[in-house]
Amino acid sequence: MSAVFNKGSYNFEDNETKIKVITNLGQDSVLIEDIASTGFKVMKISKKPNVLFGAIIVTISMTISINRIISDSLGFSTEGNLIILFTGCILGVIIGLRSKIFLFERITIETKGGKLIQYDVSKDNAELAIDKIEKMKRKITGVQSSQGSISADNHSRYKPEY
Repeated sequence: MSAVFNKGSYNFEDNETKIKVITNLGQDSVLIEDIASTGFKVMKISKKPNVLFGAIIVTISMTISINRIISDSLGFSTEGNLIILFTGCILGVIIGLRSKIFLFERITIETKGGKLIQYDVSKDNAELAIDKIEKMKRKITGVQSSQGSISADNHSRYKPEY
């Protein structure tokens, strides 16, 4: 499963006068000359920690250690059982509380009518896509476009430092 929510791509159509954005939620098309601005924002999704799996590991290590202490049939010393217990508990806590952060970039194309077309790409791919769209816009309109931010959602042309 991909961490990117609205994964998408674009292509140019109708003699490169129209851009078509295809996402897993649908598709949108807009004339290149109707693009008011473009931008991207680095997004992150935190995957929830797996507390249940960590608790299972702690429980199993405690059960094994207590059974070995009670039966002592395998010849482990009490210190050996405590090492198994503490190692299992530490491993269970680390696995149980560990979370993963997924970074991706959300590209936004704003039309002159105020419509926002948004799609997500893998990290470090948005700037290249926006540069291609802006280059095509300059080619079609012959006007240098503004490199400013999209005020509606606070999208910007720079990549924030993490």
